[in-house]
Amino acid sequence: MLDYYGSIMMSEWDISNNLSHTPKYKKYSKEYIYNVINYLYTRKIISDSYSYSGWMVFHKNDVCDKVDDYIKLDLLNRKKIVALMFQLTNSKDLVFEPDLYKKICDNIVIKYYG
Repeated sequence: MLDYYGSIMMSEWDISNNLSHTPKYKKYSKEYIYNVINYLYTRKIISDSYSYSGWMVFHKNDVCDKVDDYIKLDLLNRKKIVALMFQLTNSKDLVFEPDLYKKICDNIVIKYYG
């Protein structure tokens, strides 16, 4: 027999939806939070089995910390891309090649090691 919430497992969508409605993540789009959660799931950084009661009591804060770490890393990498583009477009030694600059930025890989 199932106990009230202890044996009912949350899906990835439930976790993403719960976090996207958390006040500290309201400033981000829901799609961004869903993508972050999906990335953390695929890399096995967060577990794929949380019960509802365990989520609210134990795991939500840990997952929020991992999401915060990912967002900080993502922001840092985006700032680096902007700084690189600023340097490339304002350099007097380089010819302005927007397609080349776009390819460079598209090939920058963000790695999160949680």
